[in-house]
Amino acid sequence: MIPITRKELYLNKIVGNDDYSVPEKPISEEEFFFAEILGEAVQAPAPLTRYQMFLAKIAGREIEIPYPETRLEHFLAKAAGMDVETPVPITREEIYWSNYTAVIKFEVEGIPPLIYKSNGNNLINYRIDGAAGGVGDLDSETGKYLIPVTISGKNIFNKTLTDGYHLASGTGLPAANERRCATFEPVQISGSSLTVSFTAGADIRMMYSLFLNGEIKARRTGIESPFTIDIYNRDSIYIAFYNVTASVTVTAADISDIQMEYAAEATAYEPHTEITAALNLDAPLGTGESVSLADTGIPIRTINGTNILMVGTTVQPSKVYIKGEFKKITTTYVQSIEPDNTNNKIIFVVRAYRSNNDRMVRAGLVTTNDPAIGVNINVNSTVITSGCKVFVKEVAGVTPTTDNIKYTWTKTKVTDGEIWYVRSYVEYINSDNEQLIIYSDAAKASLDGII
Repeated sequence: MIPITRKELYLNKIVGNDDYSVPEKPISEEEFFFAEILGEAVQAPAPLTRYQMFLAKIAGREIEIPYPETRLEHFLAKAAGMDVETPVPITREEIYWSNYTAVIKFEVEGIPPLIYKSNGNNLINYRIDGAAGGVGDLDSETGKYLIPVTISGKNIFNKTLTDGYHLASGTGLPAANERRCATFEPVQISGSSLTVSFTAGADIRMMYSLFLNGEIKARRTGIESPFTIDIYNRDSIYIAFYNVTASVTVTAADISDIQMEYAAEATAYEPHTEITAALNLDAPLGTGESVSLADTGIPIRTINGTNILMVGTTVQPSKVYIKGEFKKITTTYVQSIEPDNTNNKIIFVVRAYRSNNDRMVRAGLVTTNDPAIGVNINVNSTVITSGCKVFVKEVAGVTPTTDNIKYTWTKTKVTDGEIWYVRSYVEYINSDNEQLIIYSDAAKASLDGII
């Protein structure tokens, strides 16, 4: 179907058809919502109408949407992830949205990184196939083999972290100008072509070293934005910025809009977006073995637009398979931990989801600074070590039909050197009328960061 209006140009693009371009700039409130769905760097207004509420939900905002009343609203609700039936499409807009609900199901397989498109509203399942040498790195504390999985947006450079891509003045780069700021550690990359772009002062240039198996393979200096690097699977890049006049110390504040993307040419800047999970296995995955995310019950939501899946193990999988459908089960996980060294506090965020066949009883988090309890913290834990504490926090307002929960709790007055362990939990009644409680994997953090 050929788009004949500005609105249809947006709808055409939203359903994944790249044959026609969208208008250069949105000019109406609806178009701002359409642009947001497409992942453009715009901020649509607060939704005021029912139609806008559905669009905001499709764009990935955490808002409640009404139950659909009209034919079109059924299509919009379906696109927003609501489990509703839709009629046979009749109008042109109904046809567009019916195509959209069809494209949220996707399949892709290959060697990481896997690059794919998603509307950002669906959960994914993936399967990891083992390889010679075993996929999974041993955690000496738990005895488990970890397979960290990361889904990033198109910008894989995260300059907010303290242990991977953080820009810090004067960090150690071999034989580099002292007036510089550099990535704290090499950024591990994979693929065939990486484009780097950045915004910097007129006298600021970039230098990079490219590593393969820990050895320098290439080094370039005096580079301006943007530039493209030919890379090999599992390369690492170490970058630094310096002032060519050697008169001013370069700091992190001098560099902005840094973007690394798997592309032949630089595209519009987007902030780094990342979703992480980790599989905990009793043994590494060897040749012929595999594990599915559905086996673990870890829900991973896609990012709107470009999604890049990486597997952070020493031995890489022989193949990863992604499917854009997820068997909805009752599960829970720790979404994020944010230590605040300035204000002596740690912010915990947890999530819980309910299967349609289950009834939710309660959900929340448990946390302790008692090392004698540690990662085994649960709702029945009591203090073992004198002077330590145990907190059991429960979300208010949970009903049997509560579908999902996002809960934030802040531990204040955290002291230096104190380690806090946390797990999320959800208690529910299953279809066999059994009352069960499940916990997330444990995480721990101090004021210095996640451990």
